[in-house]
Amino acid sequence: MPPCSACLLALLFAGTALEPSTDEAALVDEVVALGPGEVELDGARWRALRPEEPPPPGPLVLRRELRIERVPGGVELEGRWWISSARKAWFANGLLGPDAHVHEVRWNGREATVWSGAQGPTVVESIEGEARLELRAFVPGNPEGGLDLALLGAPRGTVELVGFGDEVTLSGVDDPRPVVVHDGRRSTGASGLRLAVRPPAARDRGPIT
Repeated sequence: MPPCSACLLALLFAGTALEPSTDEAALVDEVVALGPGEVELDGARWRALRPEEPPPPGPLVLRRELRIERVPGGVELEGRWWISSARKAWFANGLLGPDAHVHEVRWNGREATVWSGAQGPTVVESIEGEARLELRAFVPGNPEGGLDLALLGAPRGTVELVGFGDEVTLSGVDDPRPVVVHDGRRSTGASGLRLAVRPPAARDRGPIT
């Protein structure tokens, strides 16, 4: 065979090998074909259409410790709250009801910014990370006659009662969870607390004749 004919045949065979078969072309068309309701997007457009990631959680009150002492004319309160925020944000929350007389409010050991209004004192501070809020206040009233305390609540907390008789009970206002006593402290973080005298037990008058 002449050399030129051999070269021509080699080129023809190479072209045939590089050319996709009908079955291969159909397979490619099937892979890239879009189905009903499908669209083709580039990466930038797809990222733009995705919903934005929710921001990290703002300030959260983690727990609370209270000390309530019976004094003439009312009760003295000492409270501590532990607060956390995953991002920089403002913490603005009411501390007590309007009848309370605040002695001191501290934020991470320094004097806190407190606004006074008709609803009671409100602490306003910037937070990022961890913070501790401390409070000292007097609330007038008669616990033996029933005294409700409005306080900044927490998911969990403890209350220590000082100077009260065994007949005085502590419960959560509008909170059905029981207050459990452990090591002399009541377990509750309710935003409303009620001090009241336990009603006397019914006397057994014996069988009715």
